[in-house]
Amino acid sequence: MTQTSTTPLDPARQPPPISPGSTSGGGKLILVAAGLALLAVILVNVYVAAAKQDASEETFTVYTLEAPVEAGDRLDADDVKELRFPLALLEPLQDTGFIVKTEDSAGIDEYLNRPFLRDANRNDPLRDDHFTGRGSLTPRVNVTPGKRLVALPVNARSIPASLIPGAHIDIEARFSRRPGIFPVMENVRVIAVGRQRVQDLDADDRLPTNYSKIDIELDPKQATDMSHIESQIEGNFIVHVRPAGDPATPKIEGDGINPALKQVVGRLLSVP
Repeated sequence: MTQTSTTPLDPARQPPPISPGSTSGGGKLILVAAGLALLAVILVNVYVAAAKQDASEETFTVYTLEAPVEAGDRLDADDVKELRFPLALLEPLQDTGFIVKTEDSAGIDEYLNRPFLRDANRNDPLRDDHFTGRGSLTPRVNVTPGKRLVALPVNARSIPASLIPGAHIDIEARFSRRPGIFPVMENVRVIAVGRQRVQDLDADDRLPTNYSKIDIELDPKQATDMSHIESQIEGNFIVHVRPAGDPATPKIEGDGINPALKQVVGRLLSVP
């Protein structure tokens, strides 16, 4: 019987043993790349799902003021900040007068460059009555602390059409028992125009032409002096609209009511 002999392998030529827990460097890179690719796919799917959800949820926009405004200032798009809310919250705001933007309404577009008819503070929600005078939740005019709001009788037909809340005016008066026209005050800011309040704007966005008074702010003593003057004037006060930014007071020295006129009225009041 022929025996086959085997020659033992040279240990130096044997392949190294393979450890069960080890992989080559190339295998590691493949696994890392596969993991990153899978993560990218997951993130894209999450983003697409979130975008679809946002698109399916209808929203509306309300506006708040970025800075305080005064009556007479005109609305600019940069004056407001937009806030978006789910459409489900719109119904509770229906009676607030807030200006809102939805698929069916233009938001502030129809109000741009229109004058505010009353003062408003920073962060106040923008409302329709800021521009039209309709149904406000708060007083239309915020009286400055230490001041009094005084109504002066005027004849709208004799006042320039440029008179709007926020304009600065000179006030004059005629007296039945004293010839001539006297300057009463200069550079006075108009707070409101109208009878009891600023009335609704008409279709042409002009102020009403049938008003019989304007409102101004005075300190308490000036308010009393103005009441004395009003009791002695003939007809209504005469109003001249000043150019914007003109501080000159050429008719009266100093601020406030004409001191010479207060003496005249004092003498008139002393005569029975």
